[in-house]
Amino acid sequence: MSQSLKLIASCPKGLEQLLTQEVTSLGASLVKESVGSLELEGSLAVAYRLCLWSRLANRVLLVLDEFAGATDDLLYSGMKAIPWERHIKAGGTLSVDFNGRSAGLRNSHFAALRCKDAIVDRFIERREPRPSVDKQAPEVRINVRLRKGQVVVAIDLSGESLHRRGYRQDGALAPLKENLAAAMSDLNSTASGAAVNHGNAPTGDLFMDDGGQIPRGDVKYYS
Repeated sequence: MSQSLKLIASCPKGLEQLLTQEVTSLGASLVKESVGSLELEGSLAVAYRLCLWSRLANRVLLVLDEFAGATDDLLYSGMKAIPWERHIKAGGTLSVDFNGRSAGLRNSHFAALRCKDAIVDRFIERREPRPSVDKQAPEVRINVRLRKGQVVVAIDLSGESLHRRGYRQDGALAPLKENLAAAMSDLNSTASGAAVNHGNAPTGDLFMDDGGQIPRGDVKYYS
């Protein structure tokens, strides 16, 4: 039996119910709905299915750990305790996206650096080549969220935001994101006798979405 993993799918505010319908149709189980995100359970195969075929999600995250981390020391020790050698190859590249704050952690840039230091120090103590930071195209993108003193650490399986499907090279002055176009198309299809108004999408997003799904080509494969 495939291992059930904790996943998070993010989306634009207001699309949560539509995204719930989509992710459950792709095999995920809904755990909790929040503003702009869904907490899910599913196998790694389900996670990749979401990355490849979700028309509404922004990102798909694989949750690694949750711990109390309201202070510098707690954040560092919690991050260092994660077996990063299972997720990042020695000498590989990474980036850390940190979001949130507490009384003891007010600067997100500093907090991201502490997370990176904890990961690198774990490799150094294991006498393995240390990973380096690559903000443009990291092999592993790490997402860290701090809410009410609790830290959630996840790996971003999406690469770039999933609304970027690769067919648009240059945007117009007011481009409509592809996942918003997909939501408009889905909502429109439920209205009897309604027709898709392609004029709302100056770059042709509604036309592309209404015409067919384009799977992602740069999903971060993980094992």
